[in-house]
Amino acid sequence: MRGYPAAGRLVLHAVLWAMAGVLAATFFVTGLMTLTMRRESLAKLGPMGWVLDFPPRLVKIIGGIELLAACGLVVPAWTHTATILVPYAASGLVVLMFGAAAVHVRRGEGARIAVNAVIVLLAGVLAWCRFGTYHF
Repeated sequence: MRGYPAAGRLVLHAVLWAMAGVLAATFFVTGLMTLTMRRESLAKLGPMGWVLDFPPRLVKIIGGIELLAACGLVVPAWTHTATILVPYAASGLVVLMFGAAAVHVRRGEGARIAVNAVIVLLAGVLAWCRFGTYHF
């Protein structure tokens, strides 16, 4: 982070924390819902109709991955332990969202890909910055 004024580093660090917080909150809620709710109940929710296309065990695995990614975005940084997990968790979300976009395309839900694109953008920027110059 050499060459940048201290105030600029603090602002960017705060923006990255906010991005991680938004992503973590989003995936904590969706992961918890996916793990705890029945598939039929999830399918009634608008964006969760995809769950009927997958076996119940795979739906629970995806929910677990979302929950682990949410924890991986913030817990290592809070505890200052294994902070390298933050960009790896963000990178995992990028991969997960590309898979989600493929499912939406297959289901003919093109409008939902915009949400996936926003998440890919946020998680990608977070991963890039935390792997690079703005690591912990």
